[in-house]
Amino acid sequence: MKEVDKSLIDKFLGIYNPHIRYLKKEFVDLEKEVEEGFGFFEVPDYNVFTVDHSRAPHVTESETQIMITQMMYPFMAEVLNKGMDGLRLDYDQFFEIAKDGVFLISELKKYSHWIYSAYGVEGKIQLFDVTKKDCRDGTKLWITDIHTEVYPPQEYREYEKYNEFEVQLIFKPSMVFGPDFKYE
Repeated sequence: MKEVDKSLIDKFLGIYNPHIRYLKKEFVDLEKEVEEGFGFFEVPDYNVFTVDHSRAPHVTESETQIMITQMMYPFMAEVLNKGMDGLRLDYDQFFEIAKDGVFLISELKKYSHWIYSAYGVEGKIQLFDVTKKDCRDGTKLWITDIHTEVYPPQEYREYEKYNEFEVQLIFKPSMVFGPDFKYE
């Protein structure tokens, strides 16, 4: 397992306002059959989405979605830097494709229990499947099946399941780099 470089995390978090940069640290294990990552988050003790900043005692759906997204991009940057079914991108290429060449095509959310934000929040992401497709124009795209979870730290877990997301993303490098982009 390796820690994701802080500068890579900061690069992705740079698109967020400072008060919603929740991801503090991430680790990835790309040597397993199912590649996975683990994120560690801090959520402010005030609600950034309300005018009076009143805080529910639990993490909101919006905050959960932000945490999932903040964990997903550094994880996928690491996966694609290693190479994924014929697609290999360096970190700069991934940052470019993340802006204009990645599309969310499906998302299933399951909320089982509240997560009290005062304890901190942890997350897990797993890449289960990758499907490569040839497009009619001769370019290629990759569809990923990703499972994510967000939960309190181990010592505060009362339940087996908390918040789970099943996500499908499409990566289409030719949208960003043109039709002559070279694949592995």
